[in-house]
Amino acid sequence: MINVNLITCTLCRNFFGDPRQIPCSHSFCFDCISGCFDDEALVLICPKCKKLHQYNSREEFEDRCMRDGFLASMVTQFKKNQSRLSGLKSRPTSAMSQISTNYGFIPISTPVRMLTQEINSNYDQSYSQRSTPSIFNQQRSSSVLLQSTNRLLIAKCQSCNIKGELIVCTHCDNVICIKCVDEHQSIINNAIKREWNLCKTKFQTLHEQSNCFETDLEECMCKARQLQILINEQGDKLIQTINCYKNSYIDLIEKHRRTDKQL
Repeated sequence: MINVNLITCTLCRNFFGDPRQIPCSHSFCFDCISGCFDDEALVLICPKCKKLHQYNSREEFEDRCMRDGFLASMVTQFKKNQSRLSGLKSRPTSAMSQISTNYGFIPISTPVRMLTQEINSNYDQSYSQRSTPSIFNQQRSSSVLLQSTNRLLIAKCQSCNIKGELIVCTHCDNVICIKCVDEHQSIINNAIKREWNLCKTKFQTLHEQSNCFETDLEECMCKARQLQILINEQGDKLIQTINCYKNSYIDLIEKHRRTDKQL
């Protein structure tokens, strides 16, 4: 069975409507969490963990509020189950009668007097050869009736074919016993664990690639700095060489000019 607290927004206390997940992994209704966004400071403080999330604009905030499809499907499934159970309770002569015919149990909506008469009749026919007082039959019938009305559905499970208390399974949408529901829940849990491990592996891979990228980036920046230093050194040497040639040519020109004056 789905825990109602898991599909209830902690802000509006209603079932999630368009559930969205913020960067700290907490989920709220989109309208609820949108009302918590500060348009002036462009920040969002998580109502649960109080973590501050900074954004550049409201559009970025809305884009980064990822839709929580898992919670949305849980809400839909829960409402579907509630609607199905309400239908069973409101139509005792159709749905409940069909289930009772298929699985051999007495629907709880049957009138008490009719149930008592039917149980007494069956009991008298089965034990007609015994000298059982009629008052015992009435007590026995009342006891059976009380046991029948204390439970919602008592019939054969569609999965294991064993008679017991039945509920609607959220995994297969069938009316099955609690033991089979637990087994189906284990299937769901195992599937979630597999998906979680797959996501965890992908995250670790991306994290390692990110670390490698940062390492490569640092190496490239280091090489770029070394190249810049080398370029500066070579530039200084070229400037010195040019100045030397310049001074040499100036001295040579001055020497020739003095020689010409003497002549």
